[in-house]
Amino acid sequence: MSSVPLASPIADLAAGEAAPSPRPSASSVVDASDEATAALTRAIHSGDAGAFEALYRAWYARVVGLAIAASGRDESFALDAAQDTMLRVATGLPVLSSRAALASWMYRTTLRVVIDRLRAARRRARREREASRPETAGAGPDAGRTVRGLERLLADLPLSDYEALRARVIEDRTLNQTGLATGVSGGAVHGRVRRAMEGLRTAVSRMLP
Repeated sequence: MSSVPLASPIADLAAGEAAPSPRPSASSVVDASDEATAALTRAIHSGDAGAFEALYRAWYARVVGLAIAASGRDESFALDAAQDTMLRVATGLPVLSSRAALASWMYRTTLRVVIDRLRAARRRARREREASRPETAGAGPDAGRTVRGLERLLADLPLSDYEALRARVIEDRTLNQTGLATGVSGGAVHGRVRRAMEGLRTAVSRMLP
């Protein structure tokens, strides 16, 4: 996974009125209890720079990995997507009641960013090919359709594949650790993760115009 640079949203958040609280470690954020997760998201929602930085350090590399898995693009694309995702965390993270709810929110938000960026890239390429054609007013992505598509994407992904993908990509576990968490061998985990990534990329591509 990529190293974790400090992002501009941290500085932006620190410039606000809320005073930062003592910063938890990245591992404590990932392994936090539901009560601690709720407190963390409540602090971020209130503009706490220290809480945001803790989540940033814990989740940045996981978001990069998920962006690569979902898009099939290179690390440069994924790093930009991760920065966009973290900006959405800084400006729109709700108060969440559990660690699972936070993981789900991060997963969905990252996929939305990936889809938005892929759509934007396609529109740019189309404009470059058809420079003489004016862009129509309705060319932008339909946010409601994107959300509904993400809901179908998550619902259609087999539970075993989703759990393997989440443990391997989002939680950054090894194949053996993922196998222990999901109750299967490392080889079976590899197959599930590969199948889930292929399904994810196919589903994402179908949501593009």
